[in-house]
Amino acid sequence: VDVFTVDTAASSASYIVDEEFLGDALEKLGIAAGDVVVVGTTPGVSGEIQLDLDAADPFVAAQFTVDMTGLETDQNRRDNWLRDNAIQTSAFPEATFVATGASGLPDTLPTGEEVAFQLNGDLTIRDATNNVTFDVVATLVDAETITGTAVLDLNMSDFGITPPDFANTLTVADLFRIEVDLTATQ
Repeated sequence: VDVFTVDTAASSASYIVDEEFLGDALEKLGIAAGDVVVVGTTPGVSGEIQLDLDAADPFVAAQFTVDMTGLETDQNRRDNWLRDNAIQTSAFPEATFVATGASGLPDTLPTGEEVAFQLNGDLTIRDATNNVTFDVVATLVDAETITGTAVLDLNMSDFGITPPDFANTLTVADLFRIEVDLTATQ
């Protein structure tokens, strides 16, 4: 079994969500009314992928941990609210994903070619765990390196987080996207 360890310096996790700034946003926040796509990113991704490159089903195991305390957007107020209220990073500093299986992988992983597949497993944010399926595009760059991006659309409310709704100021969609960019090496 080949074990690939996530290169934290070359990896990141992001959330992408739609916010709508309402009439009072300019006065209260200095932000013009309108729809905004918000991206929050943390560099704190760690974990490992285990593959048996000689097996008909090369996936063995994978688990990842994301440091939620490092999530940052272009607004300190948003980041502080997220840490203190939504994710509650003082109590739940990490999110975890433990893969339970992969589907759509070819029998052999070709070196240097992108492979699209699904990675199923248990995602824990705060104290809620849900079974989810990431859509993954990955490349076995060489015998020592894997790169890839995993994407998942889900609802904040599935993890006990109430989407922000500040009267006359802003609302945030329940639906959001997680995007993880990974580089892992043997």
